[in-house]
Amino acid sequence: MNFVFLLKTYTDARIRKISKERIQAELDKRNIIIQMIATSEIRISVLVNKDDANRAIKVVHDKFFGNED
Repeated sequence: MNFVFLLKTYTDARIRKISKERIQAELDKRNIIIQMIATSEIRISVLVNKDDANRAIKVVHDKFFGNED
C-alpha cells in the first residue's frame, strides 16, 4: 500500500484551534484511514493512503480553513 505524507504549514492562530482528535473525526466521517497524525503550533502532518490524499487535504482544508488558496 502506498502512503502520502500530507503537510500544511500556517502562520496564524487558526492552527492552534485544531486538535488531532478533530482532524481524525472529520477524516473518519469520510472513511479516510490515518496512519499517523501530528500537529504543532504551525503545522499539520498526516499520513494517509495515496488514493485518499487529495480528498483528505480537501476535507481538512475546507472544514478548518475555508476555501482560501
